[in-house]
Amino acid sequence: QPIVLAFVLLSFGVYLNLLLSMTIDPRILAAIGLFLITVLNLRGIAEAGKFEVAIVVVKVSLLILFFFFGIPYLQTGIFSPFFTNGVGGVVNGITMVFFAYMGFQVITMMGGEVKQSSKSVPIAMLVSIIVVALIYVGVIIALLVADLPSYGSQSVFDAAVLLMGPIGGGIIAFTAVLSTLSSANALTAGASRIVMEMASEKQIPGRLAALRYGQPSNAILLGSTVALVFILFGSFETILDMVNVAMLIAMVFVNISAVVLIRRDDLPSSRSHFRIPFGILFPLLGAATCIIISLSISILGILIGLILLFIGSIFYFIEDTPEGRKERIKIAKELKRTELIRRLEEEYEETSSD
Repeated sequence: QPIVLAFVLLSFGVYLNLLLSMTIDPRILAAIGLFLITVLNLRGIAEAGKFEVAIVVVKVSLLILFFFFGIPYLQTGIFSPFFTNGVGGVVNGITMVFFAYMGFQVITMMGGEVKQSSKSVPIAMLVSIIVVALIYVGVIIALLVADLPSYGSQSVFDAAVLLMGPIGGGIIAFTAVLSTLSSANALTAGASRIVMEMASEKQIPGRLAALRYGQPSNAILLGSTVALVFILFGSFETILDMVNVAMLIAMVFVNISAVVLIRRDDLPSSRSHFRIPFGILFPLLGAATCIIISLSISILGILIGLILLFIGSIFYFIEDTPEGRKERIKIAKELKRTELIRRLEEEYEETSSD
């Protein structure tokens, strides 16, 4: 998550320069954005959530506006040839934007603090995927209608100028600034919550998710610090490779884990809210797809991703302290997990007496 956060905030720096016609180093602007997002999340999830909703409403409205400006010029000929660079081009394109779909994970990361999550989370996931797909299609259609001589990182900006006039570039740059900020905020909030969940399940030391005023401040500060290192010393290309490889490998393991859980069918009743239709079919397809996509990434990129995953797994084996075990109990209470609270308290009493 910190690597993705770094990439998103570096993009924020680039778009803010475009919006304000500045030439400030994007790293400086990214660091400022990181500071603001960190402070916002330290203040509380409620404020971060209100900020997120406001930004999302504005940016989605502006993207829909961009699409509607392209409708008058819409012709069926823009879709031919449909696969301009063949199937291989599609796979390469998926690889480049794979990290963008990490946003859907934030919904599950926040599941522990959602009422009736067994019903709300699946619905939220499906609705989000449908809405995002429609917006992506709308933006792509507007890009095709603009018929630019070439397409690159500023193509949406250039297309907006053609379709909406000089003000269009400013609108899209503003939308991109909002979009990157909202992504950074969602990643920070979601990552801190998943750290809480992992700490409560004894997958990482409890002190890494220590609570202050109900917020996992240590997790927020740790994630922001790691992101700052990547912002200051990484490049767009390197960070993008690391993000995609780490995510693809992680998704392979997630899908394989789903296959194992379905085949064993031994989940406790408290954790069997979500059922995967068609058994192991979708997890197998998911794992296979991730492996196929990863084949288009360089060997160096794959090695870097594996190293990052190995470094992260070290936290699982770190022995917790008595203070860390106390923090687990506090986290379980914050998450309102009655059964987990009881189990952690019993374990703490046993270890304390020893």
